[in-house]
Amino acid sequence: MISIIVPTYNRGYTIWKTIQSIQKQSHTDWELWVIDDGSTDNTKKVIDQFQDDPRIHYHYKANGGVSSARNVGLTLAKGQWISYVDSDDEIYPHYLETALKEIPAGKSYAFANGKRILELYEDGRLKKALANDCKIASPTLQDFYDWKIKASLGTGFFHKRSLNVSWNEELELMENLDFMMKCSLADPEGYHYISEELYVYKQRYGGDGICSNASYQDWADSFLKVYELHKSDPLMQNPSVYQSRVEKYQLLHKQHAEGKVPDPVYKFFS
Repeated sequence: MISIIVPTYNRGYTIWKTIQSIQKQSHTDWELWVIDDGSTDNTKKVIDQFQDDPRIHYHYKANGGVSSARNVGLTLAKGQWISYVDSDDEIYPHYLETALKEIPAGKSYAFANGKRILELYEDGRLKKALANDCKIASPTLQDFYDWKIKASLGTGFFHKRSLNVSWNEELELMENLDFMMKCSLADPEGYHYISEELYVYKQRYGGDGICSNASYQDWADSFLKVYELHKSDPLMQNPSVYQSRVEKYQLLHKQHAEGKVPDPVYKFFS
C-alpha cells in the first residue's frame, strides 16, 4: 500500500480535482490522508463528499504551515511508501503504478518527472499561465544541491516510511529542497529519478499561497537558511550558488522598495 499525503489550506474550490485524480489510479492499493491545516472555507464539506471511499481520510489540525501538515500525515500514514500531492495539483492515472514498477529494489526515495505550470491570478481569475518545464534530462542529487531543479517535491516525490525523515517546520520557503537534502543524508545511495511525466504541478501567483506572498527578502533569507542548515553536507560543493542568490534577492528587494522592479508576484510574468 502507498500512503498519499495531501496538505491543504482553504482549497475547497480545487481540492476535489486532486482527489478525483487520485481515485482514478490504476494501482488501487492506496490510502489518502487529507491534512487540513486550519481551513476556514468549505474544505471539510468537499472532503465529506468522498467519504464513501474508505481509502480517503480527513484530519483537521490548527494552522501551522504545510510542513507541519505533512509531518502530521507522516504520523498517520500506514503505507510502506509515502507520496505527496499538493491540493491544487493533479496526478495521472498511472502515477502510482509507474512509481512502483520503476523504483528499483534498494532505493528509498524517488523524484518523478512532471509538467510545471505557473499561473497568475488577479481578482480570483486566471490571467496568464506559462508552461515552465526547464529541466535537465536525468537530475542527480548534486543537481538539487546546485539549484538546477526548479520543481516542488510537494507532488511527484516518493519515499519509504522507514527512511525516517521529517519536514522542517521552521522553513516557509524551500522546505522541499531541505527535505530532499535530508533524504540524501539519510541514504546517499537511495535516490532514483523517474523520467516518465506523471503529474501536473501548478504554482499559483496572485493568491494566498506562500510563494505568491513571499517578498524578495523572504527568498534571500530562505536561501541563506538552507545554506546554513546544509553547508557541511558532502554535496554542498558550490556554496556560491546560494551566496549569489542571497545577493540577487537582496538587490531585488532594494530595487523593489525604490519602485524599479515589479512586485514579486509578477517576477515570472513581467
